[in-house]
Amino acid sequence: MRIQNIETLKGNNDYHAEPVLVMKLELEDLAGKETHEVTGFTDKLLTLLPGIKQHYCVTGRTGDLHEPTPTTIGFGQVTARVALELATLAGVPVHDAAVFYPDGPQRCLIAIEFADERVMRFVLQTAVELVDALSHGATLPLRARIAEACQLGSRPHSQVTAGAGRWV
Repeated sequence: MRIQNIETLKGNNDYHAEPVLVMKLELEDLAGKETHEVTGFTDKLLTLLPGIKQHYCVTGRTGDLHEPTPTTIGFGQVTARVALELATLAGVPVHDAAVFYPDGPQRCLIAIEFADERVMRFVLQTAVELVDALSHGATLPLRARIAEACQLGSRPHSQVTAGAGRWV
């Protein structure tokens, strides 16, 4: 997976009444796949982030990560759920995320509200890296990333730079 860009939409917008970040995500080799199709993915994810079971995304069908049988949940949706849980663990919980596939299964848009834009940008990047790593049998230093997100949330704005891009 690869982030193509992240755009900040302030105020009332097409996705939410509040400010959101909209991430355009290229799913690459995970396009069209569901989480239950990648052996061990869900178990690894639930071991690292058990609280993810409490999050869902606004989609036609969200799936349930902890059902005993495989469910339909794509990698865009699970990435949004991971971002919601990481934000909660970083102390800046948010509750709304929506996932859209405007161009077919190759890429998705994740629109997610934010309480702290800098932290949410970092959390989105971490969510993508974690989901991609787990889907390929690797992992990330998750505790260190969560600590970094916590620290980022307590820094003055001038100490952090985050490049906002425009997506087409």
